[in-house]
Amino acid sequence: MDTMNPTVARLLNTNQPIRITDQVPAHLRQKWGSEGPYENLDLFQSFAKFVKQDPTARAIVDETTSYSYQDLYDKSLSLAGFLNDLGIKKGDVIAINLANSWQACAADLAVAALGAIALPYPVGRKHRETLLLLKQAQAKAIICEPFVGETDYEALLEGIRSDLPSLKHILIKGIPQHSNINLADTWTHTAYDFQPQNLHANEPVRIIASSGTESAPKLVLYSHNSLVGGQASYLKSLGAEVRSMRALFCVSLASPFGSLGTSCILAAFGGTLVTQNRFSPETTLTQISNNHVTHVFCGPNMVDMLLAAQQASSTTPECEALCGFISGGAPLSTQTAYSVKQIFGCSLIQSYGSADGIACHTGLNDDIDTTVETVGLPDPDVIDIKIVDENEQPLPHNTEGEILALGPMTPMCYYNAPELDAKYRTQNGWVRTGDKAMLDEQGRLKIMGRRNDTLLRNGIKINRVELEMLIREYPNVSEVAVVEYQKSNGSSLLSACVVPSPGYAAPNKDQINHFLLKDLGVERYKLIDNALSFANLPLAPSGKVDLKRLTSQAQLIPDEQQEISAKEILDLLMGVERAGVLRAAIELKVFDLLEAGETQTSGLAQAAQTDLRGMRILLAALAGLGLIEESNAQVYRLTKTAKRHLVSTSPYYVGGLSQVYTADLMWEAFKHFKDCVISGKSLLSQGLEADDHIYWQEFAQGIANTSRVTAKRMAEMIVPLVRHQPKISILDMACGNGIYGFTLTSQLENASLTSIDWPTTQPVWQKTAAQFGLSQRAEFIGENLFKTTPGAKKYDVIILSQILHHFDLKSCQQLIKLASDQLNAEGQIIVLDFMLSDQLSATEEAVPRLFGSQMLALTEDGECYPVNTIKKLLSEQGLQLRSAQQFKGLPVHYVLAQNTQSVLDKY
Repeated sequence: MDTMNPTVARLLNTNQPIRITDQVPAHLRQKWGSEGPYENLDLFQSFAKFVKQDPTARAIVDETTSYSYQDLYDKSLSLAGFLNDLGIKKGDVIAINLANSWQACAADLAVAALGAIALPYPVGRKHRETLLLLKQAQAKAIICEPFVGETDYEALLEGIRSDLPSLKHILIKGIPQHSNINLADTWTHTAYDFQPQNLHANEPVRIIASSGTESAPKLVLYSHNSLVGGQASYLKSLGAEVRSMRALFCVSLASPFGSLGTSCILAAFGGTLVTQNRFSPETTLTQISNNHVTHVFCGPNMVDMLLAAQQASSTTPECEALCGFISGGAPLSTQTAYSVKQIFGCSLIQSYGSADGIACHTGLNDDIDTTVETVGLPDPDVIDIKIVDENEQPLPHNTEGEILALGPMTPMCYYNAPELDAKYRTQNGWVRTGDKAMLDEQGRLKIMGRRNDTLLRNGIKINRVELEMLIREYPNVSEVAVVEYQKSNGSSLLSACVVPSPGYAAPNKDQINHFLLKDLGVERYKLIDNALSFANLPLAPSGKVDLKRLTSQAQLIPDEQQEISAKEILDLLMGVERAGVLRAAIELKVFDLLEAGETQTSGLAQAAQTDLRGMRILLAALAGLGLIEESNAQVYRLTKTAKRHLVSTSPYYVGGLSQVYTADLMWEAFKHFKDCVISGKSLLSQGLEADDHIYWQEFAQGIANTSRVTAKRMAEMIVPLVRHQPKISILDMACGNGIYGFTLTSQLENASLTSIDWPTTQPVWQKTAAQFGLSQRAEFIGENLFKTTPGAKKYDVIILSQILHHFDLKSCQQLIKLASDQLNAEGQIIVLDFMLSDQLSATEEAVPRLFGSQMLALTEDGECYPVNTIKKLLSEQGLQLRSAQQFKGLPVHYVLAQNTQSVLDKY
């Protein structure tokens, strides 16, 4: 009988009581409390100390605004009061799955104030990982993003809720689709009456999740003292007075590295935390300059991306305050350390640490060799380290062994996993890291190999990181990651995923192996089996290279054995058939009929009033496309995808887009697309720019449902910027069905809406107004946008959604000037559109690039413009850019600009 993993076995029975036993001897905790570094303050009390000292000091700065210590204090206690009223009590686990933001920090602090235990984890977890995390932790509530990329995370949680008996409440950062709680409703709740005497600093406050190598996640439990005292000591030698530290986190605050954010930068130091929802080298450079950042926390690949972005920029970085980049998770190269010193004039700090309870870093004044070859001197105020043999006996200097760690930052235990305590903790509390290292004569720690860095190939151990560093020496290789995969016969193969330097081609497998063998003289068993070229290596929320994603993305078959298939080309050539089949099924309501219970060809043909043969062939084609499932008896049923997105009553219905993408106009336009390419413009008798084109009514109806997601995202971003105003006027230019303007107006009780578009769209607009119940607060102007003249009325928010791509740059400039002339002082203009990114590879943004071909076929001069072009057009009108990025999971970018100084500049 197979032996089940104990952790997974326990997940099958969540009724077992949770027992928490601090694995560190009590006398050591007492010693660190009496002699330092513990102040014996709980996390919220430590944070409140700085609120009292200077309530107006900046606590959080994001990409658009900032929040004072008093702001964050008030928001945290309001959320704590709300959670308390829900029945959350001391010791309960609250999961937090939020992007870097003030909300994520406020949630951390609110949970700490209650004496509950926070379980933050980075956005991006899928079904299985989410289920295991929440089940093992027995989380009572979760605070989360509504969407993670293309994943509807609220729907994912609802789908597994029956397997999570402990989960009582779901708080959504946005408007819930189910009967859950809108996080926005908690920020004005009656404040929680925080009583510090009810908490003890050696009690648990946070779980740091680590995937490790187990079949279930490792949940590492930290106390207030471990975080605010022990872990914070790790930062004190990094330069700058702790109160003046302005730390920019490129990694997720929910990652082990990111746990330094709320608990250390804010609660322990009273510094400023600079955040960004999503890492972008350009945004990071801007934030470093604008916010006088002192410390940047990032992964090594992020450092390389920042260097490349700065080298490509024509401006000199303003980073006088910058002390250093703190990089962890993977070894650094000499070239990277040297370039940071040359370009940014600061230090590159090599950090080593793990969720299990170890942290060490090099010094600000260490030379480059020390920085690259070691991870610095262990600080006894953080952790003591010893190197031991297989019998856990200490080894002398310069002798490789396993790292054991114990100190003030050492966590209490593994949460709900005594078998992990038995495996990874000694009887006297030391953490068995599993990593290999040695201490040199000066006591500096040299990492020889992490637990997951050793690959076993044909019985021979290979250090993956060592091989990456060797390949990195190949001329004009910027980044490299080595991944391991297996053939069907079980043999282990290695693939080098390479990012070449700008302007150079990536080396192939033979070139890399020749370099390794002839130039560097490595052993033959270290040669690679495959080489793959990437524009950028994908990053995990921790800032490390996402090896799991790389392995799944890469074509993990050696070049000489790859089967070159024409399938993708055939799929493209049969695009007409695919689109035609789907359009017919939508118009005949086949998916609705299947949902209603019709499952056989005859019944479907009769209900849809079609020929029996015709329906039989249509159903066979839909089954071939994977949209319906077919049994042997020709009984059909919907797939999950079709049930969610092609049944017209579903809130996620996208079938209306058949009126947009497979409209008769599209067939006509692309039938002669070759001639459009030759002539450089549309060959239609009437382009979409023509006055009151009939297509716009079809378009307005077709996008009615799918545009709701983008409209909600836009509203969530704009509402906090304007809700404080006594009256808010909104202008929706080229409004279509009006969904953008109405979604925003519906969330602002004191707002009025003006919408402008062709007269033919008014009936659809009126229908949307009635659905939102906003007919009395909205007016429609039916006319040509270019013929409108700015009137006496000014607007606080102007929306330009999916319009600029129809025109040439001169016309776009004219439209933005029209909008700017109608903008109130400090008013906001937001442009939403398909745009070309400067961050993604061509295949990663196929939709906007294909959209550009639509503009060639349908308009005289329209294009899908780069984000930077839109930013420039806004800047030319004297507008100040506030933020610009792609909506997660959508092929749509937004650019937000303001008429005068941003809120951030006023501080």
